[in-house]
Order: sequence, then structure tokens, then C-alpha cells
Amino acid sequence: MARDSKGRFIKETDTPGTITGIKAFDKNMQCRGYQFEVGQTYTHNGPVKACESGFHFCENPLDVLSYYDLTDCRFARVTATGQVARHDGDSKVAAASLTIDAEIKLPEFIKAGVNWIINACNKDNKASGDSSQLAASGNYSKLAASGDSSQLAASGYYSQLAASGYSSKLAASGDYSKLAASGNYSIVCAAAHGCTAKAGENGTIVLSRWAEKEKRWRVTVGYVGEDGIKADTWYSLNDNGEMVEQK
Repeated sequence: MARDSKGRFIKETDTPGTITGIKAFDKNMQCRGYQFEVGQTYTHNGPVKACESGFHFCENPLDVLSYYDLTDCRFARVTATGQVARHDGDSKVAAASLTIDAEIKLPEFIKAGVNWIINACNKDNKASGDSSQLAASGNYSKLAASGDSSQLAASGYYSQLAASGYSSKLAASGDYSKLAASGNYSIVCAAAHGCTAKAGENGTIVLSRWAEKEKRWRVTVGYVGEDGIKADTWYSLNDNGEMVEQK
């Protein structure tokens, strides 16, 4: 079996009916300089190879965060048809034909990640191996992972998520959830009201709130090590959308 430039095994040229997923772009709706538009279908002529050729997206929305800065990109739901190729590193797919179905905002993106993991993994609530995937849909759920690159997602109210491995990704769509990642380079996202979160060194915290006067969701991003945001410290949002430390 072939490997890509990073040593990951490549599964060559499946031919599916259709595959859906999430694709990220820069702020101009471009990916590697290629311009995309919602509602359009794009076709690649030539070989399709993961990480090398074809139009790329991820079946697991949270895997997109390995390739794009959460706070500096746009997301869309996409559908692939025809020839595809994969590797064994994550759910990234290269496709010969890709349709940009609809742009989605951050809360929708996080909920898509929650739903994907819930549908893809069993309902275990603890894991110690690397690259664990954990999900819970009930209220007051508790999830914990200690392996590197773990992915945790919860959709119920008052859920608690914790990961200690490097580069972990945590997402919650239920109100008043608590998310904690102590490993370096982790990303913690909450697309709900009243959530609190903390991250390790070089981590990123994303919290959202409902702006009643504007009748829309607003998102605040905190980078550990910048603007006073500290590692392993709980933060929430005040009424002005400022990230404040929880004593």
C-alpha cells in the first residue's frame, strides 16, 4: 500500500456513490489559492491522491481543525461523487468531483462535529489510547481521554469534557458545558450559552454567547499566551462578550 509524503498509508481510488463532509476555506472562500463558490460543482482532471491531488474535505468536521485555523476560516457542507482517495491519518478525503452545498457558521460546524462523533463511535465514556473519539448526547454527560489527538464531543446540557493529550479537540453544543484540555496545542470549542473552558499551553479557546440585542450568536476566541489568557485556567464570557477568568 502506498504512503503519502508524511508516511501515512493511502487507500487508493475508491468509487463511492456519494460522500458528504465539511470543507474549510480562507476568508475569501479559497483553498490553496483555488476559488470556490457555494452551489457550484468542481471537477478534477487527472489522478486523485490524498494530500496531493483532487478536491479535499473531511468526513469528520473536527479533523478540519488540523488544516485550518478555526478563527480565520469559513466552512461549508460538501458532497463528493466519483473517484476518491484517503489516507490513514484522519478522515480527510480527496475527490474527483466536489459540490459546495452550503456555507455554515461556527455553531453549526461544532454541532456537525458533535453529531459525527456520536454517529461514528460507541458510547464509552472513558478512553486511554491515542486518537480516541468519544461522544455523548445525554444531559450531564462526562467524557475523559488521556491519549494524544483525542476528539471529544457532547450535545447535552451541563456536559463535562476533559482531555490531557496533546492536540486534543473538544466540542460541546449543550448549554452550561465545561470543557478542559490540559495538553499543548489543544482546541476547545463551545457553541452554546454559559459554557466554561480551559486549554493547555499554546491552546485555543472558543466560547460563544447569544447577543440578545442583535439577535445573533457572537464568538470570542482566546489564545493561551496572548492578551492575558493563561494555560489551565477556566474562562467564560461576560455580557460584553469578553473572556473572563473564573475564580
